[in-house]
Amino acid sequence: MFGINIHWYSNLRTRGSDMENVVKLVVRVLIAQLYIGSGIDKIFNPALSLMAMQKLGIPEFLIWPTAAFLIVAGFALLIGFRTSLAAAGLVAFTVVATPLFHNDFADPNQIEHFVKNLAIIGGLLAFMKLGAGAFSVDRK
Repeated sequence: MFGINIHWYSNLRTRGSDMENVVKLVVRVLIAQLYIGSGIDKIFNPALSLMAMQKLGIPEFLIWPTAAFLIVAGFALLIGFRTSLAAAGLVAFTVVATPLFHNDFADPNQIEHFVKNLAIIGGLLAFMKLGAGAFSVDRK
């Protein structure tokens, strides 16, 4: 009807379809790069993170295991290795970090970061349930 081909849309909705797997790959890359980049930034430019941690009384030495965790878990999500576990760890980290570091609701920038993190948590929860897709180490 109307000459519109909606085959791509119905294919996207088919569980396990190539299009679904491509979408999962793209979303994994988009989410993983946030965590990998944050971990790398904590290693090479720790000053801003250390300042925020000091304000909250968080011991400075925790920046290094945090950076390592973000890089390792982010890379696991990126390649789709133990995806549910990686996503669960990143959800736990984000659920704790978000209200600690983005709680000044008088600042529109902080509200934006808070809401963005909620959306990221939603994406990670989807990976916990649905898996990484065929284009991953897990292949599910």
